[in-house]
Amino acid sequence: MTVELNLLEYVHGRRYATDTVGAVLHNHGWQRLEVVHMVHRPGAALALEVVIPKASRRSTVLVDDLEVVVHKASFMSMGKR
Repeated sequence: MTVELNLLEYVHGRRYATDTVGAVLHNHGWQRLEVVHMVHRPGAALALEVVIPKASRRSTVLVDDLEVVVHKASFMSMGKR
């Protein structure tokens, strides 16, 4: 089964940018997926979307241990004191 993990950036309620990672799940074991996204607009909202393309009705994916790590980019603090 294949799976897509999309990290979506919303600005004023509309999709602004998306970063996607895909994987092929070979067995029933745990598999780590990681998406990196640099926010384009301060104050944007982020959303996570899990997609199973061409999945049968019996396909399931358990999403566990979600972690969001925020790093302030150096260019975001330029000119501010």
